Amino acid sequence: MNFRMIFARTLRISLYFLLLLSIIAIIAYAYLKTVIYPQLPPTDGLHNIHMQEPLRVYSKDGAALAEFGDERRKLLKFEEIPELMIQAILSIEDARFYQHHGVDFHGVVRAGVSFIKSGFKARQGASTITMQLTRNLFPKSIGREKKLERKFKEMLVAWEIEKILSKNKILELYLNTIFLGHRAYGFGSAANIYYDKELDQLTLAQYAMLAGLPKAPSANNPLRNPKRALERRNYILKRMQQLGFIDTQGYEAAIAAPITAKRYRFSKDFDAPYVAEMVRTYMLKNYPEDAYTGGYRVYTSIDTPLQKAAQQAVRKNLFDYDHRHGYRGAIAQIAIEDLLPPATDNEQQALTTEAVSPQEQHWQKILEKYAPKAGLTPALVLAVENQSAQAYTWKHEQVTIPWSGLKWATPYINDSSRGPTPKTAADVLTVGDIVFLKPAPQKVEKKVAKKPTETTQEDTEASTEDLSVPLIKYWHLAQIPQVEGALVSLNPKNGAILALSGGFNFYHSKFNRIIQARRQPGSNFKPFVYSAALDHGYTPASTINDAPVVFTDYKGKVWKPNNYSHHFTGPTRMRKALAKSLNLISIRMMHEIGVQKALDYATRFGFERHRLPPNLTLALGTPELTPLEIIRGFAVFANGGYRIKPWFIERIENPQGKILYQANPQVVCRSCDLPLEVDEKAALPMGLAALLKEKTVEEIEIAKSPVFEPDPQNNSKPDSEANQPQYAPRIITPQNAWLMTSMLKSVITEGTAVRAKRLKRNDLAGKTGTTNDQHDAWFSGFNADIVTTAWVGFDQPRSLGRVGRKRETGSSAALPMWIHYMRVALAGKPQHNLPRPAGIVTLRIDPETGLLARPEQSNAISEYFERRTAPTRYAQKMEDLYMSGQGPDDAGSPDADQLF
Repeated sequence: MNFRMIFARTLRISLYFLLLLSIIAIIAYAYLKTVIYPQLPPTDGLHNIHMQEPLRVYSKDGAALAEFGDERRKLLKFEEIPELMIQAILSIEDARFYQHHGVDFHGVVRAGVSFIKSGFKARQGASTITMQLTRNLFPKSIGREKKLERKFKEMLVAWEIEKILSKNKILELYLNTIFLGHRAYGFGSAANIYYDKELDQLTLAQYAMLAGLPKAPSANNPLRNPKRALERRNYILKRMQQLGFIDTQGYEAAIAAPITAKRYRFSKDFDAPYVAEMVRTYMLKNYPEDAYTGGYRVYTSIDTPLQKAAQQAVRKNLFDYDHRHGYRGAIAQIAIEDLLPPATDNEQQALTTEAVSPQEQHWQKILEKYAPKAGLTPALVLAVENQSAQAYTWKHEQVTIPWSGLKWATPYINDSSRGPTPKTAADVLTVGDIVFLKPAPQKVEKKVAKKPTETTQEDTEASTEDLSVPLIKYWHLAQIPQVEGALVSLNPKNGAILALSGGFNFYHSKFNRIIQARRQPGSNFKPFVYSAALDHGYTPASTINDAPVVFTDYKGKVWKPNNYSHHFTGPTRMRKALAKSLNLISIRMMHEIGVQKALDYATRFGFERHRLPPNLTLALGTPELTPLEIIRGFAVFANGGYRIKPWFIERIENPQGKILYQANPQVVCRSCDLPLEVDEKAALPMGLAALLKEKTVEEIEIAKSPVFEPDPQNNSKPDSEANQPQYAPRIITPQNAWLMTSMLKSVITEGTAVRAKRLKRNDLAGKTGTTNDQHDAWFSGFNADIVTTAWVGFDQPRSLGRVGRKRETGSSAALPMWIHYMRVALAGKPQHNLPRPAGIVTLRIDPETGLLARPEQSNAISEYFERRTAPTRYAQKMEDLYMSGQGPDDAGSPDADQLF
């Protein structure tokens, strides 16, 4: 065969081969064009790509309160990512990242050779960081199946991404999107979750540990598989050394480092679960599509120190109530023979670590099913001595419970009865008991004399507490209280909720008693009736007869109301009647002014009319109201007569910091000379219930509450309109508000709340409340800067009972909670009383009749009046002199000039 024939044949074969390649290329192109390309995601929006971020809740001072969402992500800019972290990732995932253009053909060839050598089994991957990023950004379009088609898609999209984004931007996206186990997406959140640190605070060994997670977040996880995680970490460190990222000394130090990873949850500055749940519910209703993934930052009106004080006050108060009523016994009992571990063979014994004995392992296993609750630690009683006990706690500690932590545990019989006082630890505990313990400060015993005080029907016993006594930490026997309580505090000048605790423990009961529990306020409602009486012409000196009264309705039903003490004081001044919380006087006043007028007047304070009983029982506080509705009413007295709207969301931001909503609440403007608003329509419900999309299993039917609901479309309003100040309407006169505050101060100085005098301030006013059979105990109190309401009761109403002869009332059950909180809230704050408004005068009066005191009267007292309703007659004795002709001409009705 000559050369020409060979050449012709070769050319023909080559042409056939080129034709075949062309056909394959055309088919491949057609396949890519018609099948693959339509499936590829668009890449033109990568510059503005949105990554899922959780919803985060903050206090007004920036403290982190809560986080909601399945993906925990903390976005970092490329400049914020430590160089060692980047080098660790490049060492293991894509060493030629800065040399290729999205697809590393060296890696493809290497993976192909490995594939052939292994008998067509995948041994090496050829994915670059850019290709991995495509899977993270477009999981639905690219897929995750190990197929050749997926690789083609990854390559094509990777090429497009490399054309659009810089290398640093690609790496930034990758490091923020990759899943790293335990809900961590991105290395910023992984540093928080595994090490409770920021990414720039980690060590070389920790960077290498995190770099080993992307390939298999479960298999290489240091928490689930520490041995395998350690091997991969060390391999990464070796690669970093080989690539020149670290020197030999750094490598050897990192190799020797132990595994320090642990599971850390969201790092809250403070846990305020009831507030966080209110925010979560609101966001789900108003941002339903991406409430958990949109990266919203919600800043509340909550003041962190006050929130801490509120939650501590609720818990302390409920623990104190619980201790007063006795110990209900262990939560479980383990037989003595079961306290010893089962016999183990030599092989099992060898597996036991030196740090934990078989005995302790057995105790730990017993305690596994009992989780800590509300700061209480489960413990197993191991030994009971004369006046102490030994226990092993859920925290794997063996502790001593001294007598000071046991002697309170008088056996509980019922809410009004207890068993004999324990003499020894054996009267309280038995070996094998599983109990709750809490660390508690023990005060060095120091007797403090009680100051004599006037006893009233609602406990007025002075406190012996001395905060200067040194403290010693010890373990205290405890139990989960059955009783519940709640506290809410707000700024009366604009309605901002400063602190809110809806119960003893949110994780035990999610029912928020501040906005959901409708309970009778009892005497806590009387100030609104008294305010109506002042508006009707009564004065603080008006005398009303505290005597038995009988009412018969049109059906012939007889009602015989009584005082709490079942005693009667006869003619009594209005100020003293409020201080002593006399029921019959409240009823007589309301009967005098009329039920309809009292109802109309009460709605001014924001109470819904249909919630108020249209009869005289309203004077005793029989409507069912939430604590938030009550505090809104008391805020009117605190701010000088204006109805505010409580609110809790200050602003909402998106991940870029753009403000989507900014609170613009109605504020009190005492210099604005606003007219008195008496339109009851203004008191229609504004309902927090509308914020709640659906009820949870734990919820009782949501009660409507007067909470200012943020407008999610507020950002669409013109700036000029959105920033316009809004003024709270005036609903009672400044004179009425000032006189009511003055009388409510008497509740503290001489009435049912005298124990509040321990705060040593003269700017505090308030009112106790106790309902029939002591189902509910209340105290609401304020100064010009802050108003706070405290409530105590059982979720399924029953009597709060008594301790000995001492009943649990608003004074003994709720007021201590208020005091504990207000001590913190008012610390370092100057006294603040609202200035006396024009038209208020001071006159000397007779304490028995409330009329003007005679000039020579030695027992006269001073009282405040509105000029228009001030008394114009002298006390009876002077009038007798005048009628007999022995008194001065002006003895009966003095001129106004003489009075004022």
